[in-house]
Amino acid sequence: MVAPGQTPSMPWSRDTRLEARKRMIELARQVPFERRLTILDAEFATSRWLALSGLKRRSPGASDEEIEAQYYRLMLGPLVGEQVLALKRARRSDQAGA
Repeated sequence: MVAPGQTPSMPWSRDTRLEARKRMIELARQVPFERRLTILDAEFATSRWLALSGLKRRSPGASDEEIEAQYYRLMLGPLVGEQVLALKRARRSDQAGA
């Protein structure tokens, strides 16, 4: 937890001067909230794509459904991953029956 008035520590390069770090934080704070959400969404999509690509490369014979299951287990852990997959399967069967 970060104390009031303090900036959370960030993974800066050791060769970044303190003045540059402060300026980067200042500029980041000026970005409108909607733009931050857009950036976050793009970063999330990129990380998901990279993870799925890596899983496909490790399991070239796996189906898309198997890759998706591996992804959820990897990102959420085996217990929560299985719960999410069970809910997704239930939703698909409900939609198929509708």
